[in-house]
Amino acid sequence: MKNLIFKIRFFFYCIKVILKGGEKDMAMCYVTCIVKELRKYSDVPNWLKPQVKELLIGMELEILVTE
Repeated sequence: MKNLIFKIRFFFYCIKVILKGGEKDMAMCYVTCIVKELRKYSDVPNWLKPQVKELLIGMELEILVTE
């Protein structure tokens, strides 16, 4: 139940960020988590993967872009 509540809260947070135009900020948060090995590229939501991939390639870390 706690996991479901977390997912619902995260969903509404994503909607809030998208409506404010904060996709770039959210992509950078995922990039930071990927670099610190807290998350994997496959954990990134599909709608955000292009921005995250672009940032990782720009940082010459394309090796981290794996499905």
